[in-house]
Amino acid sequence: MAVFELENLTWEDLDKLDRCKTIVFLPISPLEEHGPQLPIGTDFIAARDMAKFAAQIMETDDSSFSYVIHPGIPIGCAGFTADFPGTLSIGGKAMMQVVTDSCVSLARHGFRFVIISNHHYEPAHVKAIKTAIDKVMQRFTIKIADPLSVAAYSGPVAATDIDLDLSRESHADFEETSFIKFKHPELLKDIYRELPQVHVNFAVRYLAGGHTLRSMGAIRGYVGSPAWATSEYGKSYFESRSQLLAESAFKLYRNEKLPQMSLKMKALLNLVMLS
Repeated sequence: MAVFELENLTWEDLDKLDRCKTIVFLPISPLEEHGPQLPIGTDFIAARDMAKFAAQIMETDDSSFSYVIHPGIPIGCAGFTADFPGTLSIGGKAMMQVVTDSCVSLARHGFRFVIISNHHYEPAHVKAIKTAIDKVMQRFTIKIADPLSVAAYSGPVAATDIDLDLSRESHADFEETSFIKFKHPELLKDIYRELPQVHVNFAVRYLAGGHTLRSMGAIRGYVGSPAWATSEYGKSYFESRSQLLAESAFKLYRNEKLPQMSLKMKALLNLVMLS
């Protein structure tokens, strides 16, 4: 079989696919400012590119499946950066409904395995996706997973020997700048080399009344160390996350246990109210 882009198929082409041997990748991340050096579409581009590469990895490993790439959905909950031009943020309930309806449409047509490729980890966004997954799986015979959101709260996925505390890299940072430098260097502004490190204590700033990156002191829209970015790390970052998507898809199909969110993250999400 092969890797297909959903929008390029006819309905009859799609209908011929064996539902028990088809895995759908659904990329979803918002358009959002990413500092003065990265494109507004950074998260959306990453979600889409990682889904496509994961499908290619899987097709190489097992060509008996069909791998369908759903068109990327460029929306999400991005309240932390909503006061910067370019960020398009929707409410948590609307986000949950988009994911729910997208997955329900696939379920009603008999598709049984969906991997969400998400590259945006604001808690409301992650909770909206998780809530939608739970709702759809309760109603239909379908398995859905969002592996990258789980991994994002479990520490670094890519290995690095760079002397940086990656727990302090959080937005338009060393990792995301490295990804764009590797995968889409034409989109990276040279100014990244001149950007000083910016670190924010989110808990302290939030309690002091800061609810956006700008109000927390990240006035140029980044938190971390973009000047340290390397293509080598970007390659590792991209490939490790794509590999995680592929491995999770195989586990989903085999009904094997997938990594779970930490208790700390679950507790955090429980506090988030979807507006």
